[in-house]
Amino acid sequence: MKKYTLLAFSLLAFAVSGLSARAQMADFVIKKVDVDFVPTPEYQVNPNPIRNMGPQKKWAKIDVTFEAIPDYTEEVVINYYALLFDHLLVGRVNHVNVSRGRDLHSVMFISPQALEKITRGNKGLNKTSFTNIAVTVGTAPNLSVANFKPGARGEWWTTMKAEDGFLLNKSETPFAPLGWDFYEASKPAAAR
Repeated sequence: MKKYTLLAFSLLAFAVSGLSARAQMADFVIKKVDVDFVPTPEYQVNPNPIRNMGPQKKWAKIDVTFEAIPDYTEEVVINYYALLFDHLLVGRVNHVNVSRGRDLHSVMFISPQALEKITRGNKGLNKTSFTNIAVTVGTAPNLSVANFKPGARGEWWTTMKAEDGFLLNKSETPFAPLGWDFYEASKPAAAR
């Protein structure tokens, strides 16, 4: 009888330690944060365009690769903090129906008009124009944080004045129908 009691306590201790270790593991891990400048996509609806639309403008695209550990998550919020010159731009994407995977993708954009306003028409924009970009996914204590530039310390974005409305979900841009299977599905802005 003592053997079975000892075995039962050992199994219970093992199960509790396994649950404790699971509680410490993040459900989501951000693998990579990248930024690029991409031209406005053109769609040809009429083979005889009425007017010349002019040169294509560039959008800033913040691309995130992440991993989901749970088999299925109904909804997960990814927060973006982009420091462009002295402007902290914030936004979030609510992804839905996220399945387990290592190479899942999320994206946000900054419009050409917003870039012009923030940079006062500076045409020399590139990746180094961003002082940093931080992305968070999950909730405390299992919050996963990644920075675009290495060496950033702590939650640097919490000490700055945030500017909302500049970061746009893919569904709010002309990129909405592109990469449909590449990026995780997101909840429409009106439903958030």
